[in-house]
Amino acid sequence: MVALQKSAPPEPGLLKRDRIVQEFPKNGPQMFHLVIRVWPVTSSNVVIELEEHRQDVTAELDSSIRGMSSSIARMIEVARVLFPERAFAPFEFAPNGFQDPVSMVLDRLVDATAVCQHTDACTLKAANRVRSGLPPSKPGKQEFKDCEIFECFLELSAELRASGFEPAIVFVSPNKNDYGPPPDGFAAIANEIRSVNASYVANLSWARALLAGY
Repeated sequence: MVALQKSAPPEPGLLKRDRIVQEFPKNGPQMFHLVIRVWPVTSSNVVIELEEHRQDVTAELDSSIRGMSSSIARMIEVARVLFPERAFAPFEFAPNGFQDPVSMVLDRLVDATAVCQHTDACTLKAANRVRSGLPPSKPGKQEFKDCEIFECFLELSAELRASGFEPAIVFVSPNKNDYGPPPDGFAAIANEIRSVNASYVANLSWARALLAGY
């Protein structure tokens, strides 16, 4: 989830919800002349899952790059047969040289993100969401963690709005299978996001573009 504010952001890292709610609205309406800042906020579930799956993601990235490299190399060989009069340089790509920069970008994003802890009420709402089959849950696919993440977003967004936070709030997820295609999503998702005057996008680039025009 991403929030837009025009004042100094709170410190990144694990923050209690009341700390986030206190810091985000502070001086916002009086400081529109300052540089626009995008504040990334995420659920503690997201950070935990990131660390749990980091090695799997790295292995998948390595496999994808190797597959892409093999495909390009085969295309070059075919091109040499079809166009013998032309010179084609050999293609070499080191997967290990690509992973480290990607990991560094990811780590910088995590380091700059405020991590919101769940409340008991949020967890209970997530359980009720699973029982009711509301997205991101569905029959045969409970997705409790995703439900908890979304309830955390709704709860924090509602508290921010109630505290006087007026700038844009954006829910960011590439998971269109469970939330529905952005910018609307499934009907239940769209209604709940509208209830806190927020938006839904698929990636951070989209969020940044949306917030820049706010």
